[in-house]
Amino acid sequence: TTETHGNGISRKTSLSETLWQLPRSRWLRRKILLLPIFQSLIDGADLPDGAEELFVQQLSIQLKSLKDICTGKSHEILATAAGVLEDELQLLSSLCVSAPLSQLSVNAYVDYVTSLTAPCGTCEVHSLMAVSLHVRLNLWVSNVLLQASPEVGKATRVGRWLEFCSTRYEKLSLQIDQAFDASVAVSRLSSAQLSGVSDAYLQLAQHEHQVYSQIACSQSDSVNAAKTLLQMAKIIPPRVLIIAGSDSGGGAGLQADLKSCTVQGAFATTAVTAVTAQNTHGVQGIFPIPIDFLKKQVDSVLSDIGTDVVKTGMLATSEIVKAVAACLKASQPFGSCLVVDPVMVSTSGHTLLEDDAIQSLKDELFPCATLITPNLPEARLLLGVKDIESVAAMETGARQLAAMGPRWVLVKGGHLPGSDQEVTDILCNG
Repeated sequence: TTETHGNGISRKTSLSETLWQLPRSRWLRRKILLLPIFQSLIDGADLPDGAEELFVQQLSIQLKSLKDICTGKSHEILATAAGVLEDELQLLSSLCVSAPLSQLSVNAYVDYVTSLTAPCGTCEVHSLMAVSLHVRLNLWVSNVLLQASPEVGKATRVGRWLEFCSTRYEKLSLQIDQAFDASVAVSRLSSAQLSGVSDAYLQLAQHEHQVYSQIACSQSDSVNAAKTLLQMAKIIPPRVLIIAGSDSGGGAGLQADLKSCTVQGAFATTAVTAVTAQNTHGVQGIFPIPIDFLKKQVDSVLSDIGTDVVKTGMLATSEIVKAVAACLKASQPFGSCLVVDPVMVSTSGHTLLEDDAIQSLKDELFPCATLITPNLPEARLLLGVKDIESVAAMETGARQLAAMGPRWVLVKGGHLPGSDQEVTDILCNG
């Protein structure tokens, strides 16, 4: 076992399980489960003409690409997987009743898998990972759907495929996961390579979602299907702890972040740093929360609910910045994803961060941050420069900010001249 790495991977549990439980992984699985085709199956609604055919044909192409990377490999479990995938292809072939369709969205998945498993030092790890994710994902989807509505397996062609996955993937999924974990252990991957594995896993999950999402079905009007699926899946939504000020006008601060999290399907908790009296005309007053009570809020959330991400906003004073940093560093339940929005000035021009707190941000939070998100006025203050008035200057500034320690820097270009027509943001990998 090792400590948690900066990409969120912890070696205290198996790598396959850790990747499966990453917040974005859970979020993508939730999106897949709630796609219209699966909700329609649970509702017993008729699928549109061609929907099942498209599903079967796209899945067949996807399976062929996975079978190809299993074929000829020395690892015994990949040969076993190739046999199961061949059986699945035979089933899908028997379910396909029309000529191949010309427009399929699975090509991006095939191209990515092909490039990922090209001969290299981590070829076997990537091959096992791609098969592991596909098998476990489809086993999970099948089990959830069949538990939610046992009749699904008898009513449609997609249902027959679900029954195949539910029965044939159970043992294979466990074997593939174990082989993947063993391969990673033998390979002795560095932190940078582990980060690459994590990124590739999430990219594959995104492609899996795209394969399913292209199936055109009308969104069910009933909330029952979605509710049933989520209850069966028992998915924990991504958790976000927002540490920021309260905006009485509702346009920024905790209130805006809460809305964003809710829309994206995340569960947000909060720790209030300051209460403001503000509206569309400006900020009429700021009341900082006592440090001891701010710490109590953070500790209360992390010791019970926990979080996958911490997002900071208005921190107001150097003392608050230091207190937040101390809380996060001392908390075992806190993972490793920290988003720092260096809020300094309100839209109306009111100062929201004391001058000495700027250096505290750089010293205490930036080195721990996964991402910082300054706009141009904030970037100028952080860098101590007068002007950032071009995309080239934004790129230079992003690199300079990255040198302060964050893994990623997003410099937002909404204040750049001409941004009323087109906004350019710069994302820099630190």
